[in-house]
Amino acid sequence: MSQAFPPEESADLRIGSLLALSGLVRASDLQEALKIASQTQMPIGRVLVMANRLSEEALRAVVEVQSLVKDRVLTREQAIDCVDQARRSNRPLIEVLHEQGLHQPQRPTNRLGELLVDCGQISNDQLDRALKMGGATGLPLGRVLVLFGLITEPLAARALQIQDEIRKGNVSRSEGLMNFRMDRMRMQGLKSREKDKHYKIKLGELFVAAEVLSTSDVDAALEMSWANNKMLGEILTDLEWISSEMLLGALRLQQKLWYKEIDLELAVNVVKDMYATGATYELSWGRYGSTGQPLAKEITLFEFLKIAGFMTRRRVTELIEQSIANPELLASVRDHAGLKHSDDPEMMRKAIKTAVTSSVVLREMLVTTGVMDEDVVHSSESLCALVQEGALPLDRAVIAFTYCHDQRIPVSEAIGQLGFPTSA
Repeated sequence: MSQAFPPEESADLRIGSLLALSGLVRASDLQEALKIASQTQMPIGRVLVMANRLSEEALRAVVEVQSLVKDRVLTREQAIDCVDQARRSNRPLIEVLHEQGLHQPQRPTNRLGELLVDCGQISNDQLDRALKMGGATGLPLGRVLVLFGLITEPLAARALQIQDEIRKGNVSRSEGLMNFRMDRMRMQGLKSREKDKHYKIKLGELFVAAEVLSTSDVDAALEMSWANNKMLGEILTDLEWISSEMLLGALRLQQKLWYKEIDLELAVNVVKDMYATGATYELSWGRYGSTGQPLAKEITLFEFLKIAGFMTRRRVTELIEQSIANPELLASVRDHAGLKHSDDPEMMRKAIKTAVTSSVVLREMLVTTGVMDEDVVHSSESLCALVQEGALPLDRAVIAFTYCHDQRIPVSEAIGQLGFPTSA
């Protein structure tokens, strides 16, 4: 069955919209998950799975459908209809797609991982490892690759931009890959200059690296500055290519670069944020440049383990059943819940669910029941503390936890091997 490409706007179908429009998630649950996602920096799909509002299988299916929409294999309407049919009939999504003649696995896609492999940024083995980690933690592939040090944040952002341009048909696949290679060479050249102790990065180079201006834009502005005997920054603001606020922020970052107080990647991220959001220098610097700050809200051990994908519904059920079967543990749970004497199984289940919100009680339950090894519990507690102190971002802590669990190594060793810095 031939499939006509949908109009460009149909390719913009977010996970949340697809879940709500297909009836997989209620609007109220989605709104609550969006709030949590914004607070924790976790993907919306992972938050819904964590809250038991969506199964892992359903999330994987929806992500697959979203990718097919972006690659123009499916229209927006077809995607919503197929997910809805799969939900109503309780069948695997792949069956519905085949039944409708819409699944085209042989067609090349423009997924981020494939593009990065094809342009030589990462190997297939590195992609497989990152996909496995992304599947275990719910983090987007681009974020995992950045955390693994396989790509810088500016290059990852550029790769996503090029991916979007290819999917919208603005450039061909080969043109997009060539553009990425050229941008990578430019960034690498700038990075090599940065290592030169005597080299001082130019203002125009900073704006180009942050993709605020193109090289031709800067060249034209420089010619105008020479002709009018003005500074480059004056010309850029006169032309309204940048705001005065952005100019002052960029000059402050340039000075920090000259004095080796920050690296180029950090400066680029701050400039990008100012340009994309219209934020002040202080706000953007607070997001990217300042050291980690303690979390305003305490993150409990249970919350951390749910976010990390360990505390699944099956494990919670196992924990409840084994706790009920252990008299000493049950007594501890009763004390925490304020139940002196109760043999009602339902009351005890509720008491256990209340008890797990206490990190101290949960630790005892996990170790005593054997649901979690003591060394893994210790690792999760250590990482939870680092997140709470603001010494390690939550997404990196989740990656480190998964790595600790898989490799059976201490937190300090995992953080070192992953190359994650922690603020003092």
